Amino acid sequence: MKSNSSAIVVEIETLRKELITTVQKEGLSSEKTIKLSQRLDVYLVEYQQKSM
Repeated sequence: MKSNSSAIVVEIETLRKELITTVQKEGLSSEKTIKLSQRLDVYLVEYQQKSM
């Protein structure tokens, strides 16, 4: 289970960095930004549920 949580953390960090870059290049309302944000939300919820 710990390695699974580690994989989620890595994915969260990767998506977070990609999201920041995308926001800087394309803005907050671009389709790519919104899709990345939604993907990040899924991983954050999964991480929170596993942490409980």
